[in-house]
Amino acid sequence: MIRMQNWFSRILSALGALVFFVVVGGFLVSPVQTVKRIGAPFMVLPAAIGLVPRITSSDVYAISLVNKSPEIVITQPGQYALYTDEQSVLMRANMLEAVNASWASLRAQSTGQETAGVNIVRGVLPFDPITVPGRPIVTFAVANPGAYTLVYPIQSGTVYFAPDSTTGREGVILLAGLAQIVFVVILGVGIFWSRIRRYRLQQQQLAAKLVQKRAHAEAFWQRHERGQEDANNHDENRKLE
Repeated sequence: MIRMQNWFSRILSALGALVFFVVVGGFLVSPVQTVKRIGAPFMVLPAAIGLVPRITSSDVYAISLVNKSPEIVITQPGQYALYTDEQSVLMRANMLEAVNASWASLRAQSTGQETAGVNIVRGVLPFDPITVPGRPIVTFAVANPGAYTLVYPIQSGTVYFAPDSTTGREGVILLAGLAQIVFVVILGVGIFWSRIRRYRLQQQQLAAKLVQKRAHAEAFWQRHERGQEDANNHDENRKLE
């Protein structure tokens, strides 16, 4: 039992070290994606119950800002965003945000009406979609599906247009993530409760055996000491006779 516990501790230590080095390496190579990978398991429940939309690679438009007025087809109303993982684009976006509260917009091709974007001033969150590179920098509230043209002043770099699954839902997502953690913990305790009880019973039985062996050893030595005393007394009585 002790040997099994030692092996189990070694395995846990090795896994912990492996996870640590993987996370550190991920932060060195791609910190933004690493943050989102850490948060991805906690998005399972919010996505399953419909709190956040599921974003697949087919929902993502990769847009080169060198091209003027790229076309985007939106099939459902909702919240959408521009994402980027390029520092040059982030720096120019920050400069534009300081001058203009809305530097990007969506123009409906059928009516010419524009939907102004709202700048997002924050870093990456663990809740941001892992299927979209980078973090959101501008969000759009689109009421009517259709073909749109993206209007912007930046002339270099790459951005990604996709549904915005985070902005305005941060508190709800956080609560759902905490609820998921509690659910997983309760489920894990329920699954392993019988094993935990068996292990505790084995530990109690082992402790009882150790106590019993100690009591037998003490009784043996007490009998041995009494026998030695009786032998000594007998020898002394014979000498006196």
